[in-house]
Amino acid sequence: MGSFVADVFLLLLISTGQVHGASFYGDGYIHLRTVQSSVQNLLHVRFRTSSQAGLLFLAAGQRDFLLLELISGFLQVRLDLGSVNVYYAQKRAFTLMTWVGTLWS
Repeated sequence: MGSFVADVFLLLLISTGQVHGASFYGDGYIHLRTVQSSVQNLLHVRFRTSSQAGLLFLAAGQRDFLLLELISGFLQVRLDLGSVNVYYAQKRAFTLMTWVGTLWS
């Protein structure tokens, strides 16, 4: 995706307040500002990958973060909120080029 097209795409996503989907091929990203705070958030990620390793999602603040990544074909989730740390590792590796969905709340 060219830089201009990526910038326009990002502006459209931010202006609508909704993200319906995006595709990246190695070095792309989307940066969205949160519009309103909530005590509960829902993250639904659906992906298909040709690589067994990579960053799927990162939400980071000054110290806190939520990270979803593939390591050797296994999904790993890390949540660090200072006083609360959560780590989850999938027990079964994903098959390459197969659609996978995961839901976190």
